[in-house]
Amino acid sequence: MNRTPVTAWLWTVLWSTWILAVQGAWAAGSASAAWTPNLGVILIVAVAPKLGSGTMRGLVLVLCAAHAALSLDPPVAVAAGYLGMASVYRGVASTFQLEGLAARAVAAGLISFLLAWWLHLVQVARLGSLGSMGEESFTFDGWKGAAATVIASTVLAPIFGRLPGIRRLGGRHR
Repeated sequence: MNRTPVTAWLWTVLWSTWILAVQGAWAAGSASAAWTPNLGVILIVAVAPKLGSGTMRGLVLVLCAAHAALSLDPPVAVAAGYLGMASVYRGVASTFQLEGLAARAVAAGLISFLLAWWLHLVQVARLGSLGSMGEESFTFDGWKGAAATVIASTVLAPIFGRLPGIRRLGGRHR
């Protein structure tokens, strides 16, 4: 019996949770939290070229679960954001042939910006309807995280693409 798919998915859950926990700790313990790169986006961009659409959706759902478990963002908004982000990335990657590390890093930055913008809109809608927060709560610095994602992606994407277990999602590796 071949256990590679099961162990690959278990490793993916583990790595996704750790990666997003590091991102959360980085953002929570820093005065420059707005400059925190989106490590989940970097993970998707790193492995997306090797994955079929079904496996890609599975990876996105694992990331959604990890993000929802480690953040205060609404789980449905997280799922909608990540699934939308993955669809946008697949469309952009197939249209523009994103093959180089620099091109994928810029795409990661754009996707990071769109995901941050989406989650910001959800927060504004939720808090705005409650009327409990001041105007300063509605400022958006998503471009900072997007810029950090571009820079971090050039270093981390090759590493994330070689993580044990995750690389097995795209096919058989020994």
